[in-house]
Amino acid sequence: AYYKQARLGEAIQELQTLHRQQPANQQVMLLLADAHLRLGENKRAIALLDTQDASQPAVAYVLGTALLRDEQVE
Repeated sequence: AYYKQARLGEAIQELQTLHRQQPANQQVMLLLADAHLRLGENKRAIALLDTQDASQPAVAYVLGTALLRDEQVE
């Protein structure tokens, strides 16, 4: 609910808890990375998704956007 209301700081806290409880849940990881991205925390988003399968469109989009915003264009 926090994420949908754009209350991203609170969303991140909740999503981090869920991510610790369910580290393999890709949906939670993507929402957490996107929340970081929306707050301009590019490196945190990159760290979350760097080891994920970038052939998946959602991962590629969020990771690519974070890398571009962090000026890591290589």
